[in-house]
Amino acid sequence: WPGKGDYDFNDLIIDYDFAVTKDDDDYIQNITGVFTVYAYGASFHNGFGFTLPNVDPDQLISVSGYEIQSGSIFTLASNGLEDNQSAATVIVYDDSYNILTHPGVGIGVNTEESAPYVAIDSVVLQMVFFDNGSFASGGPVSYDDLDIGNFNPFIIVRQDRDVEVHLLDFTPSDLADQTIYGTFDDDSDASQQRYYTTSNNLPWAI
Repeated sequence: WPGKGDYDFNDLIIDYDFAVTKDDDDYIQNITGVFTVYAYGASFHNGFGFTLPNVDPDQLISVSGYEIQSGSIFTLASNGLEDNQSAATVIVYDDSYNILTHPGVGIGVNTEESAPYVAIDSVVLQMVFFDNGSFASGGPVSYDDLDIGNFNPFIIVRQDRDVEVHLLDFTPSDLADQTIYGTFDDDSDASQQRYYTTSNNLPWAI
């Protein structure tokens, strides 16, 4: 993205599971997120994160468990969310190569039969919304507002924080470079909430 290139979908193969705890009023207390990396076919050192579009950053007390190295391109706020975002944005890890170690053969990991298999690995996040009898300063988040089924995952390409790739029609974060949209094969149009698609509606992620 924004070019089609060889147009495969193997830059990252990842599974996710959210365990959501809520109180009797349907307010979120905490979320455990498990992100399991199975493979990546890119030679690029890509990161991975997600946004909760209906959650403000001050509605989380803390996020922990992410895999971000010292000196990373990412800047985190005191509660563990990415800084300078209008919606709660979590960086799960900064580099796929730090999650599954490259075996020294092939492009990426677990995408070529001739290369050694690398055991899958997971990043386990803890997201705290309620602690010591209180919600975060921004107030509680209802289960309906959380809308966890529509969380917004994305990769950050080649250690360039400006370049994000999302699912079809999912909006970029505040830190994405808006000048890239509509270039090469990308047919994004912010006025129509159209993102990460070609002129004939091909996506860049599934």
